[in-house]
Amino acid sequence: MEIHQCFTTLLVFDKNEGIVQGLKEHILNNEPQGIDSNISGEIKHNLKESEFDFFSSNDIAVRTSVDYFTECLKQTVNQQLQENCNYEIEYVDSWFHIGEKYSIHEVHKHPNCSWCGIFYVDPGDINGGGSTMFLSPININFKDISSNSMDASIGVAPEAGKLVLFPSYLQHYQALYTGDQKRIVVGFNMKILDRV
Repeated sequence: MEIHQCFTTLLVFDKNEGIVQGLKEHILNNEPQGIDSNISGEIKHNLKESEFDFFSSNDIAVRTSVDYFTECLKQTVNQQLQENCNYEIEYVDSWFHIGEKYSIHEVHKHPNCSWCGIFYVDPGDINGGGSTMFLSPININFKDISSNSMDASIGVAPEAGKLVLFPSYLQHYQALYTGDQKRIVVGFNMKILDRV
C-alpha cells in the first residue's frame, strides 16, 4: 500500500521588525477617512483602508518593505520549484488597513494574482484578537472521523513584523478585533511574470 499526501497548500511565515516603525509612521501620517479603495466596503467593518496603490509611494520605509517582500516571495518560489532563479514580480494591488475596536474583515479571496501577502505592522492590543483565519481549500461533502479535520481553518495571530505569504485561492478573514489601540496591517497581491 502507498499513501500520498496531495494538494498541499503553502503558508509562508517570516519576520522583520526592522521595517515596522518606518511603515507605521508613514501609514499614520497618511491615515484614510474610510474605505478609500472603494472596494468591497460591505465586508469591512470599523476599518480604514488606503487606496490600492500603497507601494507606489517613494517613501523610504515603503520602498525598503517592498524589497523585503519581493525577496521573501523569490525565496519561496525558488524553494517551491526547486530552482535558483530571479523572478520578475508585479505587485497588482497594495494597501493598508487600520482597524479600530470591533473591526472585522469578512471572508474573501484575492483575484487577478497568484500570491498574496499580509504584513502586521502593529497588532494593536495583545489580547484584542484580530487573528487572520485561513479556510481550507478542500470542500468536504461528507464528514466522519477520517475527514473531520480536512476543512479546518488555521488562525494566524497578529504580531509586529510578521509576514504571511499565501496563494490567492485561499479564502480568509480577519476575526473580530476588540482592542482599543489601532491594529495596522499591510496587504498586497503579486504575480510572477517570468524568470529573469
